[in-house]
Amino acid sequence: MRTMPVFRWTSGLVTAWNRKAEALFQWSAADAIGQRLERLIISPEAARAHVESVGNDLRTGAAHALDQVRELTALRRDGTSITVEVRIKALDIGGEKIFSAFLSDISARKEIEALLEREVRQDMLTGLLNRRTLTELLPQAIARADCSKQTFALLFVDLDGFKAVNDDFGNESGDMVLCAVADRLRACLRKVDSAVRLSGDEFVVVVEAVNGLEDGQRVATKLLESIAEPIALHRVSVSVGASAGIALYQPGTGMSGDAVLNGADARMYEAKRAGKGRIVPA
Repeated sequence: MRTMPVFRWTSGLVTAWNRKAEALFQWSAADAIGQRLERLIISPEAARAHVESVGNDLRTGAAHALDQVRELTALRRDGTSITVEVRIKALDIGGEKIFSAFLSDISARKEIEALLEREVRQDMLTGLLNRRTLTELLPQAIARADCSKQTFALLFVDLDGFKAVNDDFGNESGDMVLCAVADRLRACLRKVDSAVRLSGDEFVVVVEAVNGLEDGQRVATKLLESIAEPIALHRVSVSVGASAGIALYQPGTGMSGDAVLNGADARMYEAKRAGKGRIVPA
């Protein structure tokens, strides 16, 4: 960080505003000086907390947020947001407390970090959660089920006829089919539910807070019917099906996430052997 402050304020009013502040926040010094800081760069949601925090510092001399590097979301004049790394210092001059802000724009760095996080947690082709995230998701779902005393269903879904699409139309068309299936899974689920691309053409769906096996079967039927709808490729339309196995986690049983997953996997293979396009519950 630079040693010179980007801006200063006292009693909530901006008293100094340099060129870096002008470039970052799109307010000229002439427009900014004399304005309340929370009206310039602080979101409405955070403005109240800012006013209360500064007021508390002024009353008590507390410095819990001072001279510490923090990450904050700030607003530009046009309403867009940036992430900044900020350190605030306070000086007492003639009995008046003056705050100075030293900051850097770290938006680009945060975007890269978010992208890397998505790559770790998401399947890059379909945007669904990936196998690694599933290993974290299942223990969390089990903990929620035990706490709420509500069952969850795990659906193991494997596509039928997907290899033929790859063989007949190529891998690019196969990827388009996988993306279309992923979109249909998302469209059929609630926000509290989760869809995972496990590998290849295998998917896992976690349906939380179900009332029993019938709820799991109802969701599985909805998913398979949606998957079976024709998928438009470049100049042709193709259809794939799916087979599904269902396992339930009952609260308080102590069943592991792997055991639930393996149970649904085994039922899915039973559905395949029974003729495909079927749903087999645990």
